[in-house]
Amino acid sequence: MDDFGTSGRMTFEARHSRMRGWYVVDPVGSLVHVPGDDGRPSAAFFGTDETAARTLAAHLNSQHDIADGPA
Repeated sequence: MDDFGTSGRMTFEARHSRMRGWYVVDPVGSLVHVPGDDGRPSAAFFGTDETAARTLAAHLNSQHDIADGPA
């Protein structure tokens, strides 16, 4: 089961689950899609790469002037 924060903040977040590994969600909790190598949208799954997931979430928050989410 995913661990969803209840802080009330609306931020892009890096989340982790045993089945999916690290992934990024938008402020409403939907899976983020980013351009893949071929330019087509690709789900923001990162497997075991926590740093990549957190980096993308921070980048999206800075682009949208959203305060940092939970650590």
